[in-house]
Amino acid sequence: MRSDRDKRQPTRPGANAQPPHGGRGPRRPVTPQDGTNKRPGQADNRPDPRLVINSNKSTQEHYPLTAEIHVRHDDVGRMFAYLPRLVPLDQKPPEQGRPITTRLSARGTRHIKGAALKAGDLGLPLKAFWTFTFAPEARAQIADGSLRMSAEMKRIINVIRQKLRRGGVSGEVVFIWVAENPSDDNPHVHLLTNLLVRKSEFESFTRWVEERWGHGTVHLERIRNAKASGYYMLKAVGYTTKGDDESQGEVYGRRYGISRMIQPKEEKAIVDVTDEYAECLGIMQAILAQREPGEQYMKLGNGVTLTPYGLSFGPRHEPADLLDALDVLPQLVELHRPQIDWDEVPFV
Repeated sequence: MRSDRDKRQPTRPGANAQPPHGGRGPRRPVTPQDGTNKRPGQADNRPDPRLVINSNKSTQEHYPLTAEIHVRHDDVGRMFAYLPRLVPLDQKPPEQGRPITTRLSARGTRHIKGAALKAGDLGLPLKAFWTFTFAPEARAQIADGSLRMSAEMKRIINVIRQKLRRGGVSGEVVFIWVAENPSDDNPHVHLLTNLLVRKSEFESFTRWVEERWGHGTVHLERIRNAKASGYYMLKAVGYTTKGDDESQGEVYGRRYGISRMIQPKEEKAIVDVTDEYAECLGIMQAILAQREPGEQYMKLGNGVTLTPYGLSFGPRHEPADLLDALDVLPQLVELHRPQIDWDEVPFV
């Protein structure tokens, strides 16, 4: 992560990087208006500096609290900048059990949106929307774990691809599928694909797929706006980006799948910033987290949104855009200073 305005080298995760001196950012320390010169996080209200940074690794490593911002970016130009999520050292990792989920994860949502965008960039717009259902007998098998929706989707996709190859149809077939189980008694799977069927063959091809599916009915429809196909899929499975919807039901095994060709490739980096930048981002995250769910997102313009979890950048952004967004944070802190509860800002 470099730009003409910032020649500092990003550090690898786990490196003992020291925050640079000087640099961009507000020249005055952000202080509470209580008649003292104490900065939040200093002296008696400073949290224990030995904390655990949560990660996807099987083993967690210990790092000191430093002025670092973590950045996740993918090959469709989306970025997300955030402070490390910190938890006490004595907190135990969650126990691993039966692979059951009750909703689509934030990571899954991000991958589905990115895959739909990438498919369009590759000239493979996702315009066909399928729904695969399960009859009562198959539902009972899903309930006891003897039948997995993920395995059945892999099988039917391979069957469709094999038919196309034997029929001499050229071109790559890409897909996104998502399983759901509303009220834990109506399992079904939604499938997005770039495979378009002629109107004259629409009914016959759907009937052929339904026969090979063998678990219930199959429904096919077209999507007019392929650019919005990712959002269309999320709407179909009842997902809300606010994270307050719990109606997707229990699913045993994988909850979604994406073709390798259109799966967004993500990279992560740690960027050294001034103490003030990291402090301002933490304060604004805390302010938004205290708001009502419908008021926790603040649009900064140019496809950048400030959330309780960090800075979100829409498609077609460059790493240098992070600096422009960080420039705005000190002004936002000054603007929202009366709303700041310093006891609720534990990460600065």
